[in-house]
Amino acid sequence: MTINNEDLHSVPHNKGGTTVNASPFNGVKFDLGIILILAVFVLIIVSAAEPNFLAQFLYLAAYGIASMAWLVVKIRKVNYSLEHAAKDFNGKI
Repeated sequence: MTINNEDLHSVPHNKGGTTVNASPFNGVKFDLGIILILAVFVLIIVSAAEPNFLAQFLYLAAYGIASMAWLVVKIRKVNYSLEHAAKDFNGKI
């Protein structure tokens, strides 16, 4: 199979990097990844350090609730900034 010069021009080339704008939620995704990785370590440490099952559950529930609260705050902050950026751009919502 040979490639002629016409075939080379028909293939799109992206020289400018990515063509999709970065998501405003990329920071939230990054935080979620860190939280999930840390959750594994918290699980290992709590299960090794605390023999009582109820105490383990409470520690892990506290970590989960704190993580959830952090993500909710971050998501609300991003939504607030997007809402106000749209309001500034359009003059209204």
